[in-house]
Amino acid sequence: MSTRISKDASPVANVAAEQARRAAEEAARRAAEEAARRMLEELTRLAAQAASLDAKKPDSFKTAQPQTRGPDLATDGTSAPGTSLASENAKDGRVNCLDAIADFLSLAPAVIRARSEVLFLKDSRPGTEGTTGHVVIRQGNNIYDPTTREWTASETWLKQHPEYSIAGSVPGSTVNTILSAPPGPEREAALARANLPPEIANMVVADTGASLPVPAWLEQGGPPPWMHGAWHHLDATAQASVLNGIRENWSQHVEDMAPAWIRDPSLSPPPLTEDWSELSPEEQRATAEEHWATLVEEEMSLYFGPLPETGVAAETPLIGTSRGWPWGEGSVGEWAANHSAGQDPIAQYLNIGAILNGEGKDYTHGNLCGELSALSVMGMELVDGLTRFANLGSDYRGILSNGEMLTNSTHLETFLASEGWRIVGQQAGSENDPTMKDLDGSFSATNTYNNNHAQNPTPEAVQRILDDGGALMVLVNIDGADNGMLESVRTSDQDITHWVSVVDITENAQGQTYVRVYNPYQNREEVYSWADFKAAWQSPSESGFTYVAAMPPDATSTP
Repeated sequence: MSTRISKDASPVANVAAEQARRAAEEAARRAAEEAARRMLEELTRLAAQAASLDAKKPDSFKTAQPQTRGPDLATDGTSAPGTSLASENAKDGRVNCLDAIADFLSLAPAVIRARSEVLFLKDSRPGTEGTTGHVVIRQGNNIYDPTTREWTASETWLKQHPEYSIAGSVPGSTVNTILSAPPGPEREAALARANLPPEIANMVVADTGASLPVPAWLEQGGPPPWMHGAWHHLDATAQASVLNGIRENWSQHVEDMAPAWIRDPSLSPPPLTEDWSELSPEEQRATAEEHWATLVEEEMSLYFGPLPETGVAAETPLIGTSRGWPWGEGSVGEWAANHSAGQDPIAQYLNIGAILNGEGKDYTHGNLCGELSALSVMGMELVDGLTRFANLGSDYRGILSNGEMLTNSTHLETFLASEGWRIVGQQAGSENDPTMKDLDGSFSATNTYNNNHAQNPTPEAVQRILDDGGALMVLVNIDGADNGMLESVRTSDQDITHWVSVVDITENAQGQTYVRVYNPYQNREEVYSWADFKAAWQSPSESGFTYVAAMPPDATSTP
């Protein structure tokens, strides 16, 4: 990623450093409070669970473990590589059944650990015999399965899983002691003291596949850089709870950010390279997954922070994972083909004359940001999308025929509506649909000005639009002297009023909010802190933050 240089770097850096220090202190305080709350909650729930076990109720009931939306645990014993008591690292960011058992035992009071035994199960299904297995907790006549996070009567669970047979059992306290020792000499010593049979000590249980990248401090068990002042106030269990929470939130963020084809491998990814059609389906999938892995690696530095002091251009754009190549990739593909030689090196300066009137009809348009932002949210190709815009009528063709003509919110709403998109805050018949409220939480089919000018938008309001599947285009100021990066008019050298679209918004591990935007100026994706983004958003407007928000067409609707 390339960073911008502020015109007056020293004052900006000082202010940013002070803000970062305060944010880090606040994040540490919140993390400590959250760790204490989590531990109290766990102890309370585990105590209630112990009471249930004393009563030997045979019915299934939920575990006291917190329900998270992190990676699903392997249930079929086929994912590789696996881990064993000898090799498992419960702090490596990977999650399998042995990790979950380690978390359960480390969070449980001593009385619960003492009455728990860990069952090591062989898997008899073809292709897995002798290679991988599974582990569960048994207390009395009940089994806790970490893949479902449920307790079930032992007899019932074993009947439901005839593929498993018990290879052996180890007291919960012993397993906790073993897994609390770091892999290596200390783990080997703990295993020697436990004197377990080799087939149990080295039994492999399946992991969930490739792990997410994590910072070195998280892989090694902390402390988080922003919590140095508070870390020593936490006991080992609370520290583990904080780190588990950070891992779970990071995993959840990546899951939320993932495109549909990552969530569902049966779906095909969009084209992600210029030579996509020349690749086999297997090569396309491999290329797409490599692209995604690179993006996640880059996202890690943003998520764990601290955020850059100014905006940065994303090297691997998130928009491309859903819209396909060449969105966010600069002046390539259609963008290069419709960018005449001799034009300024600005991607959005396209040859509209040739696009609309054919080869040899050269005419460069320098104000296509609104049209291109709309195309980015609809996933249209350049020539097709701009042709559709021109076909809306003489006024719209006139906009494209005059390089000085700009698009306003009404033009963009008309374009989106012509393609079946529903305009947030004003779509007729949507008064009672909560997903159709504008950024201020209002709805008015008659006073549409308010639907395009938010009073004081919050990250939560922006996130609501995106989470509901909608698109958000905002009118910002960019600095023409800084390659079109978003900038407040207070600090910009060359002010340009400009449309961009919001791709994603995230609160990182330090409590800082950052925004991914698609900027058509250079056909790229950029990342800004919420404060910088909001300052640039407010700059062009005299009466609120100008925007257009829309929901995609209903599956049954026809434009």
